[in-house]
Amino acid sequence: MADRIFFYVSPENITGDEFILDPDESHHFQRVLRKPAGTDIWLSNGRGTMYRALVEEVDGQGVSGTILHAYPGWGENRQELHLALAILKRDRMELAVEKAVELGVKSIQPVIMDRCVRRTVNIDRLSRIVVATAKQCGRSYFPEVKEPVTLASWLTRNNKKDGYVACHAEGTLTLKHWNESGRDKTRPVHVIIGPEGDFTPAELSLLKQHGIEIINLGKRRLRSETAVLVSLAILNELNSTPLTEEKE
Repeated sequence: MADRIFFYVSPENITGDEFILDPDESHHFQRVLRKPAGTDIWLSNGRGTMYRALVEEVDGQGVSGTILHAYPGWGENRQELHLALAILKRDRMELAVEKAVELGVKSIQPVIMDRCVRRTVNIDRLSRIVVATAKQCGRSYFPEVKEPVTLASWLTRNNKKDGYVACHAEGTLTLKHWNESGRDKTRPVHVIIGPEGDFTPAELSLLKQHGIEIINLGKRRLRSETAVLVSLAILNELNSTPLTEEKE
């Protein structure tokens, strides 16, 4: 996959088997990568479909060509993962979002918690990070970064049929044990990560009242962004299928 060049193509810029890249993507193809007509490229529509395509025209009007094949679900997890992340300081929040996208999350919900230093996020900036990361790692779906909500508000929206886990040192279950507990593995999983100062006792009590399993990620205290990587990586491994190359 290292030789594949990924671009974003708006669904509105696909007509039949023809495509045209928007000005930013065309600029990247022409001026940054300096690629010529005749180049094979990969196009993500950001909604779950990847295309293999051939560039046929490179000019002042942009980059255009023909779609050769469509691949629904390319680069996506078999199990749907969602991240509910306490709002972190900007650099740590951006790192956590970037790595969550690489690890296949479907959505990112910033959550306002008692010990959050920041109470807002720059949705536009985080969304740009999502798109850049999704293209870099070859995903066909661009996760949504949602508007921040309080923990109490987020908990009231829970779909009781889904799986929910919160990562905290007092948890007695590991993700492996929880994953093997007889839950419906066809349902989405929501992972809740606390802020730099961790969940408060009141927040832990609230999570338990809503039936959220408290999961222990090991003997060491982890930074919030590290807990994001560890929890999502473990869930990916536990619910992965044997690694095979996607057929073209």
